[in-house]
Amino acid sequence: MRNNTLLFILALGLMFSPQKIYAADVFIGNEDVYECYIIEETIAEKPDTILVSVKNVRDGEVAEVVDWRFRSSGNTWHYKTSQMTERPVELRPGTIADKIFRYCYRYLN
Repeated sequence: MRNNTLLFILALGLMFSPQKIYAADVFIGNEDVYECYIIEETIAEKPDTILVSVKNVRDGEVAEVVDWRFRSSGNTWHYKTSQMTERPVELRPGTIADKIFRYCYRYLN
């Protein structure tokens, strides 16, 4: 009987204890009027391709979530977002796309 009571108290304690949150949104920089946050749990890798979603935040509210696809073509990387209708664009140093790519590349390697 005493063991059952202790087990019950332990179970209650576990149910009401604070839970750890593993998902992370990582601030990556500003672009136009938005603060950009990488949704870390969305970073994925396929052959020659890196996928990630980014939250664009304005005035503390999520304005939109944009999916990014980085693809390797030889020694050059190109990107395309879910908002782009044209073909992929070459990655340029210093841009928000470059910052997103570099974070994801380091995260995966």
